[in-house]
Amino acid sequence: MVLPNGPNQRWSLDFVSDALTDGRRFRILAVVDDFSRKNLVLVANTSLSGHRVIQELDCIIAERGMPMSIVRKRPTWGPGFRMKRITSFNLSVRTRQEIK
Repeated sequence: MVLPNGPNQRWSLDFVSDALTDGRRFRILAVVDDFSRKNLVLVANTSLSGHRVIQELDCIIAERGMPMSIVRKRPTWGPGFRMKRITSFNLSVRTRQEIK
């Protein structure tokens, strides 16, 4: 993987999960610009669907423009996440994006 040499070239997506004191689980979506290390978005919810991830990416793109690539930090995000939505998102924006 080539390291970015400027901002907005590569974004990373990752999920963090935890539980509230009553046992309910929640997840946090984090999107980071890999060059500047700037946190672009943190979204916390008990359910984060692929559709919701796409909505958040659309908002960031509207503000910052399209990155050259989007990568995920972990090989799997669990059974609830639909990678197809992200792949179709990449195809629909018609840019040089990759999800690894």
